Amino acid sequence: MTERERFDVVLEELGLLLSRLGWLCDVVLIGGQALAVEQVAAGEEPILRIETDTGQRLDRGYSFDPDLLVEPLDPEESNRWDELPHVLRDAGYRHGPRGFQWEKQVGKVYVRLDLFIPSGAPTPATEMTRLPRGEQVLARAHEVRIRIGAREIKLKTPSIVDFVMMKIDATRIRRPRSAKDAFDLYAYARKKSPMAIAEALAKTAERGEALARLSEIFAENGPGVLDVLSYVRSLEEVDRQLVARDVARTFAEVRRATLELASVSR
Repeated sequence: MTERERFDVVLEELGLLLSRLGWLCDVVLIGGQALAVEQVAAGEEPILRIETDTGQRLDRGYSFDPDLLVEPLDPEESNRWDELPHVLRDAGYRHGPRGFQWEKQVGKVYVRLDLFIPSGAPTPATEMTRLPRGEQVLARAHEVRIRIGAREIKLKTPSIVDFVMMKIDATRIRRPRSAKDAFDLYAYARKKSPMAIAEALAKTAERGEALARLSEIFAENGPGVLDVLSYVRSLEEVDRQLVARDVARTFAEVRRATLELASVSR
């Protein structure tokens, strides 16, 4: 079984689960897999792959563990919200090694869900990680449709602003710290383009916070640049330097374009 075939199994299983949950809760796919799904919807391979302008290539491979942000459709009906663990069990899932994880074996593929909930949501009947900004993510999410074989799958993914802000938060609060959050931000900015990121940030109240944190993370030799370089340890030093420059230049362009667009809109 190829990596792409495994990924398709995960997506098909995720589509089946979301169809079961539709009456109960709103669900948004977050994390690096959200970008992978958007690439599939655009007819691309779901690999977080970057090629710099000077020819260096960086890969993060496939992401097989869906991160799901979940919110009850009707917070006032707490008894319905208690149905969530029952729906998961009926779909074949069982608790994983950590309380907020649910797992299922689908043929040769292992599907592990990480469940999140907005920080201000009512207490759920199963353990979930409370996510800062979760309410905004749910409110601004957009639907993506993909086809796996004969099945059309509908998923929600975050807006550009929310993806960027969640990844910025993750670089600060994730323990232990992970290099993948900075890599995902870089991949996202390269895939969407610095101008697309700037256009989204220029319109939002989070603009100042986002630019300040991005400048800190992706300054020359900043922690985010070093995180991205951890994915290209096999390259020669001259190529690593070119990658580092591309990372810093990408986010410098995001900052420049955002400030320019914001000044025009005043």
